[in-house]
Amino acid sequence: MLDIIFDVKPTAELFMRDEEMTDDSGRVTKYTVYEVQNVDEDGVVYSYKVKPARESDKALLLMLLNTANKGKTA
Repeated sequence: MLDIIFDVKPTAELFMRDEEMTDDSGRVTKYTVYEVQNVDEDGVVYSYKVKPARESDKALLLMLLNTANKGKTA
């Protein structure tokens, strides 16, 4: 799916938002949703939720975000 999104344009936007879910017992779990998105020339939105499952996934995502932010401030 990410290949399709990046075929639209070589760069994409990453949206992050905090959400929470309540299970049947009333326990609330908070989490962050990461969504990669691109829009083609016809206005069609291509979107995919990226879910870092393992600690290595989370570390890689954090490194990529830090690198992107460093480039913006330089």
